[in-house]
Order: sequence, then C-alpha cells, then structure tokens
Amino acid sequence: VTLSGLELHGNYATVSQDDRVPMVWIQKGKFTIERCKFYDATKDGVMVTPVAGAGDIVGGEIRNIEAFRMGRDAVSISGGNTGQKVRNITVEKVSLKVGYLRGAVEVSDGTDNIQVRDVYAEDSRYAVDIQDHGGDSAANTHIAINNVAAVNCQHIIRTANSPRGHARLTLENLSGRQCDAPLQISNTKNVAIKGLTIECDSEATSPPIRLTNCQRVRIEKVVIQGLSEAVAAVEQVKCDDVTIKRMVRQSR
Repeated sequence: VTLSGLELHGNYATVSQDDRVPMVWIQKGKFTIERCKFYDATKDGVMVTPVAGAGDIVGGEIRNIEAFRMGRDAVSISGGNTGQKVRNITVEKVSLKVGYLRGAVEVSDGTDNIQVRDVYAEDSRYAVDIQDHGGDSAANTHIAINNVAAVNCQHIIRTANSPRGHARLTLENLSGRQCDAPLQISNTKNVAIKGLTIECDSEATSPPIRLTNCQRVRIEKVVIQGLSEAVAAVEQVKCDDVTIKRMVRQSR
C-alpha cells in the first residue's frame, strides 16, 4: 500500500485529548507513506501500531513528512503494550513546527531495526523519543537515529525507558539550540553517540547530557557551547562502562 501526497487537517483546538485519534493508522507491513502534510491533529499524523493480537508489523517506509501544530507526534512507530513488535521500518525527512504535547518522531513499545534520519523539530517536546509505556511492552532494539535538529524543544533525543532489555541505540549527527534537557538516555545497553552539538543557555544549571542506568556507552565528537564552566557537561546515574572522547566546550 502506498499513500502519497496527502494533505490532512485536524481539529486539535476543539477536541479533547481523551478523544484523540491519529490521522493515518497503519496496521500492516510493506507500506510506503510519502510527501504528506498534516495540520492540527489531535494525535499523530502517522501511527504505525498493530491491532492487539494481530502479530507484528514488518517492513515499511515513511518519508518527506511535514507537520504543523500537532497534538502528539508527526510520526509514531509503536508495537503497542501487548508484546508485539514493529520491525524493519525506515523514517526519513520529517519536520514538525509546533508540537503541543509530543514531537516529530516516536519509536516505542517493541520496535526493532528502525532507521530514523533527517528530522527537524521546532517548538515541540522533542525531536525524537524512544520509550516504552510499561505493561507488556517489548524492548526497543537496534534503533539508529541520524541527522536530527531541535530548536526550542525540551529535548533533542529522549528515552523514557523502563528496564526491560532496551539495547543497541545509535545516535549520530545531532544538534540542539534552546533545549532545556537536550539529551537524556535511560535504561539502555550498547549506546553509541557520535557527532553532537548543543548550544546551551548561559544560565543553564543542569548538564545537557544525562545518562541513567545505561551500560556500554560510547560518546564521541561532542561540542558544548555556552555552558557555564561550573556546570558539568555529562551526568551519569547508575551507569557502567561509559567512554567519552573528543568533547569540546566553547564559549559563545
């Protein structure tokens, strides 16, 4: 199935979040969604989630998505919280301007072999989120995120994970400007972060990079701009085997 060139307008301003629904709900694999624009959705622009009991979703491509004033995510990839998986999905070229409650791309609740690249978010909660919602949610594994920019967001990348086997997260070429908590990674094994530029507020009092309960983390080629020398660049909580190379702090 291919959906191409859609322009959909929602009614976020007049519908409560209790009644939210996605604009497009994909329930099977082997799909392509491209060149779509979404406005004012109560929930997601595109939601890829299997119906409970229907088995995994395998294979799909989402690309060239523009979203504006979204209630939740522009693109959401989720296995749901019943143990199912979404596997072998590529998401590329997604932009969001104004995300009221969420961000540009969500990867959650049982995803495997997900490629996300070329994402831009502005005035949103985050650019990309990797998380689980508890219950019987499966782990997120083999997630690769490349070329992400966030402006005036809470986070560039956030993982809101509980300890359930999340592993093999690769983050490359990230940038953030006017983000309160730019990079927060939690409860994940085998994390690689390479190529990160963060423009900090000179009055920031918290480390822009926070790691919680992570193992085997490799951080390389990081530029932190404008952060007070009195504030650490990285905070580690209950982490093992963390290596940081080529980190530069610059004044503005």
